[in-house]
Amino acid sequence: MPFGAIMVSKTIMEQNHITIEDDDVRSAIVAKANFIHYSPEERQSPLDRIKQTIVRHVGLNEPQIYYVYDVGYLNGHGFPVGQEVYIIWDGKAFPVCVDGAEYETITRTDELAEDMSTAIQNEQSVNLHHLNSYIQKVSRLSYKIDMEIIEKINAADTVLLRYYADPNPITVQFNEFHLDRPKKLINTPLNQ
Repeated sequence: MPFGAIMVSKTIMEQNHITIEDDDVRSAIVAKANFIHYSPEERQSPLDRIKQTIVRHVGLNEPQIYYVYDVGYLNGHGFPVGQEVYIIWDGKAFPVCVDGAEYETITRTDELAEDMSTAIQNEQSVNLHHLNSYIQKVSRLSYKIDMEIIEKINAADTVLLRYYADPNPITVQFNEFHLDRPKKLINTPLNQ
């Protein structure tokens, strides 16, 4: 197997793994699943990718809670992802309440200087300087998902997430492979 295929295979395996840990301090069991959403449904979307972690928290004598942590990376000079998030299952949209939001703009400028001697009429040396600029908007959102929605996701055939980077909607879908993993996270027994 070529080295690149091994690295891609390793990345997929690491992203597909559900981790389960004991949190002795909080007297809880925590299960996590990571997702990366690359391809939005909108053609002209500013989205580069969304890294998402879904956490299932089961505390001693407490109801279980599902937390979601999204990090959205958008390219260009547009707006960051706003605090309006919807979970859409089988065509029905349900708004979620964003608890936390952080925003960052990353700007990197690389100067590529190149001396180029050109034979022009007066035989002078010409220096050409090229600037390579890169701007990325990073949005970090956190929210909880109610058990009613968790039950709907568990029974759904399709699940989409809708974000807004005004004025652009961004819709990503849990494909068949991705949808099996949140369902596995929901249905894995966690014993206290």
